Amino acid sequence: MLAAPSTCICETPTVRLSCPSSPVAAAVGTCARSHACVATSAASGALVCSRQSSLKTRAWRDITCQARSAPSSVAASAPIASSTLSLGIDCGTSGARAILIDGGGKIVHESQIPFDKLKSEDWVGPWTRAFTDLLKQLPQGLKNNISSLCIDGTSSTALLVDSRRGDILAPTKIYNEDQGAEAFEATKAIAPEWHCARGSTSTLAKLINWHNSGTWQQAKEDGYSPVLLHHADWLASLLTGRRDTSDWNNTLKLGYDPEAQCYPDWLLAQPYAGLLPPRVLEPGKAVGTITDQMAELTGLPKACTVCAGTSDSTSAFIAAGVQGPGEAVTSLGSTFAPKLLSKTRVDNAFYGVYSQRIGDSWLEEHQTQEAQSLRNSSQVIS
Repeated sequence: MLAAPSTCICETPTVRLSCPSSPVAAAVGTCARSHACVATSAASGALVCSRQSSLKTRAWRDITCQARSAPSSVAASAPIASSTLSLGIDCGTSGARAILIDGGGKIVHESQIPFDKLKSEDWVGPWTRAFTDLLKQLPQGLKNNISSLCIDGTSSTALLVDSRRGDILAPTKIYNEDQGAEAFEATKAIAPEWHCARGSTSTLAKLINWHNSGTWQQAKEDGYSPVLLHHADWLASLLTGRRDTSDWNNTLKLGYDPEAQCYPDWLLAQPYAGLLPPRVLEPGKAVGTITDQMAELTGLPKACTVCAGTSDSTSAFIAAGVQGPGEAVTSLGSTFAPKLLSKTRVDNAFYGVYSQRIGDSWLEEHQTQEAQSLRNSSQVIS
C-alpha cells in the first residue's frame, strides 16, 4: 500500500523541512557533488532546496526551505559574504526559475522569468531567451562564486539536435504530446509489457515518430549528426557544448535501465539506436564546464561545473525533504505526479507505476494517462 502522500502545492509561507545539503566538494574516491534542486508548480510558486549526491556519503541536515506564491516575475537576494555557491535552474511549463544557495544550504538569491512564446513559435526560442536572460540577470557579485549548477526540465520533452553544431533538426516534442496510435503500438511491440516507455507520450514514442517520418534519416543525408536530447539535457548543452549526455531519470521513458546503467538489448537492436544519448549519468554528477562563449554571454565562471540534471517532478520530490522509504509527495502543477520513496524497484505499466533511481533507492511514480491508454488497448495482458 502507498503511504498517504503529502501534497507539494507551495502555498504555505515558510516551512521547515529536513533536506540534504552540503557545499560542493570533490574528494578522491567519493565523487561528491551537491546541487540546488528546484520544485515548481505553475499555478502556485516555487519550493526550493538542495541535495547532495555522493557515491559513499549522504549528509542530511535541517535547512529552511521557502515555499511561497510568486508573481510571474520576481527576484530577491540576501546579503552574503564571499563563499562557494550552487545554482539550481528549473525550466518548467510556464517559465524558468533560478535559486542560489551557499554551502550551508541558505538561499541567497531567487528569480524567475516567464516564457514569452508566440503561437506559431517552436519552444526552443522561448526556452533559450528565458534561460539566458535568467543567467544574465543574476547579480554578478554572486555569479563569481558559483562553482556548480544543475538543471531540471519537463519529463519526456524531446529535441532532435545535431550533435556537432547544436542545430535543431525538428520541431520540439513536448512532454504531453500524443504521438498517435502507430507510435503507441510500436512501443508496445518492442518494450517489455511492464515498462514505462510503452505509451503514446513516452520519449520512445517520440523517437519512433521521428524514425517513421524519416526525419532523422533526412537530417543524416543532409550532413547532420542527429541525437535525441531531453529538455534538461539540451539546456545543459547550451552551457557545456556537450550534446551527448543525459541522466538516469530523463532517459527512463526512452528505455534506459538505471539499475544496470545501460540501454537494454531490445532498444539497442532498433534502427534508431544511434540517436540515443551515449553518455547517461547519475543526477548530480559532473557533465562538464562552461564554454568560453557562454561564460562571456552569461557572466558565469568558466570553471563552473554543470551537473547532470533530472525531471521537474523529481526535483519537486527532493525539495520536499523526504527522509526515508514509505514517505510520499504529490506535486500539483500542470500534471498530477504522486511519488513514493522505496528500497524496492516496482514497474508495472498496466497500472501506471514505474521507478526512477535516486542513489541506491527508488522513486515510485504513478502515470495515470499512459496506464489508461494501455488498459484501453486490447493488446495489453494484465
